[in-house]
Amino acid sequence: TTTMKITIALRQMAYGLSGDMMDDYMAVAESTALQFLERFIDAVIDVIGPEYLRHPTQEKKLRIAAEYESVGFKGCLGAIDCMHQRWDKCPAAHAGSFKGDKGTEMSVEAVCSRDLRIWHLFTGTPAAMNDITVLQRSHLIDEIVSRRSLRLDFVLGDNSYEYGYLLRRWNISI
Repeated sequence: TTTMKITIALRQMAYGLSGDMMDDYMAVAESTALQFLERFIDAVIDVIGPEYLRHPTQEKKLRIAAEYESVGFKGCLGAIDCMHQRWDKCPAAHAGSFKGDKGTEMSVEAVCSRDLRIWHLFTGTPAAMNDITVLQRSHLIDEIVSRRSLRLDFVLGDNSYEYGYLLRRWNISI
């Protein structure tokens, strides 16, 4: 049934289960479980992809910059945020890699705009999360550094800038 297929796909994602574990749990072959997962992901991409799984357009970047400027952050294109999320259902085999200050946890870093749109997301082990890792994986930072980003041409203090920047928040635990 459709409910069973979705349940299998969600369980694989939520608990990090492999396809062959579905055989014991729901009497479904590994290849079938992986097929359900792939079809589920394809459906999610088809439904929300055009709106949510894309880079911000130049028009959106202009709106974001205008919103931040209205609250005193001229030239800002978003905020980098990091948090450590407890991972209660971490598989025992991975628990050592995800050991954090408060037990088993996963680090989540995101670049988002004031409307809570996430433009970059990175998850990983607590030890692997540092500024360099985040910046290397952000297409927004890459666009700024390579000068492919939106030109904003703004002045802060006595300095002139051509491209925007991202605010940084760090060490927030939930």
